Amino acid sequence: GKPLSWAPLRLVVAASCWGICVWGLYHLPFVLQPVGGVYTLFVVQTPPVVCAFFGAMMVYWRHSEQCKSDSVLFWGLAVLVVSGFMLTCAMGLSLVEVYYGASHGVLWPETCGIPWMHLTIHVL
Repeated sequence: GKPLSWAPLRLVVAASCWGICVWGLYHLPFVLQPVGGVYTLFVVQTPPVVCAFFGAMMVYWRHSEQCKSDSVLFWGLAVLVVSGFMLTCAMGLSLVEVYYGASHGVLWPETCGIPWMHLTIHVL
């Protein structure tokens, strides 16, 4: 009954979204100068990560009754939700890095520094 239940339409939507991401990764670094790579990663990665997190939460809530009887499903969805939350937090910290990373995101900059903010993003 729903539009995305038709497999060819899902394939077209997925291929289109993938194409938009590839186009953005190819063109945006040159548009978002002088530090286009950092901005591009934030702009291109954040929407799919946030949508996947909300999608995982929606699946978890919609199948909460089934999760009570199936521990594998419960733990699988729990891992998806926690992973989505951590990636969304990393994207939020990525926004902070875009604005403040150069001035506040490095420890001991006089000695080539440790980019603690960027390392925290990768740990998340």
